[in-house]
Amino acid sequence: MNADDLLYELEDFITASQHIPMTKLVVIEESKLFEYIDRIREMVVMGSAENMQVAAIFQTPATSYIAQPSVTKDDSGTPEYDSIVRIARQDADEIRANADNYARAVLHDVQGRLERLLGSVNSGLDELNR
Repeated sequence: MNADDLLYELEDFITASQHIPMTKLVVIEESKLFEYIDRIREMVVMGSAENMQVAAIFQTPATSYIAQPSVTKDDSGTPEYDSIVRIARQDADEIRANADNYARAVLHDVQGRLERLLGSVNSGLDELNR
C-alpha cells in the first residue's frame, strides 16, 4: 500500500465516523486513529531509511573503482590496490552502520507500537475487572 492509498483510507474512516449533529465535529475512535498514524509513521520512517541507504550506496567513493578493470588481485600490495581496499572497507563499515541505524529505528518503532498495544490491553483488562 502506498501513502496515497493510506491517506484515502484515513479520509474514508473520518468521513464514515459519527458526526455530532449541528456541528462540524466528528467522533473518532482513538485507537483506530493511532493505528493510521502508526502506519503513516512507518511509511515515512521506512521511506527515509531506504532513501538514505540508496543515497549512501550511490555516493560511495569506491563505486568509481568498480568500473575500472585495471586493478586486479594480482595488483595486491600496490598503493592503488591498498587504497581501493581501504576505501571499500570504510564504505562497508558505513553501509553496516546505516543498516544498524535503520534496524534500530524500525525496532524503536515496533517497541512503541507494542507498548501502546500493551497499554490498550491493560486498560481493557482493568475495565473488565471493574
